[in-house]
Amino acid sequence: MASWIITKDKINKKEDIGKEWSLCDNENGEVGRWSGNKEYIDAGKCKHAFRLLDDDGVVYFYGKSGNSGSFAPLDQCGSGYGCTEIQYFVGGRWETL
Repeated sequence: MASWIITKDKINKKEDIGKEWSLCDNENGEVGRWSGNKEYIDAGKCKHAFRLLDDDGVVYFYGKSGNSGSFAPLDQCGSGYGCTEIQYFVGGRWETL
């Protein structure tokens, strides 16, 4: 299982904090939803930046993963919010898996 963490929620806002469907932990849109090995994540080993987008190309979430070829964030989190695409930041640009 790939380890990953959502670091920024772009769709839920300050007024959504605390609602069961919101990933937003504070008014800055920062979140902490994660999957995989928590010690690995806490040690800063998730170095591959990703973003989750819907089918219109709107970015919903940003995060970091331990594997730049993993669909796990999309499968385990993004699909529940209507995300259909995952992109990793590679070589200075966003690339779709």
